[in-house]
Amino acid sequence: MFDRSQVGERASGERRLTSAGARYIVKQIRQQLGAWSFKSPHVARHTAATTLLEVTGGDVRLVQEVLGHANLNTLQGYTKIVDSRKQEAYRLYQQFLDEKKKATT
Repeated sequence: MFDRSQVGERASGERRLTSAGARYIVKQIRQQLGAWSFKSPHVARHTAATTLLEVTGGDVRLVQEVLGHANLNTLQGYTKIVDSRKQEAYRLYQQFLDEKKKATT
């Protein structure tokens, strides 16, 4: 129902997941977990990519491989998000240290 095996079956016999199939799977996961943040497969993929970049310290090659991107330029949007989150974290940490220093003096 959710694959196009007759349209795009691979030589190895593997079936490809269609966008309708991916939406169905995401919907099922959302219902089971109550995870309302993943409104679409695209959002889930984007969130996974951003999280992978964060936890791997910015290993774009790994994320490229996981997502199946042929070109690293495709990941630029994800790296900008991670960089801005890091900058915000550093800013908040510096603010915390400054406040702590004021409290002790």
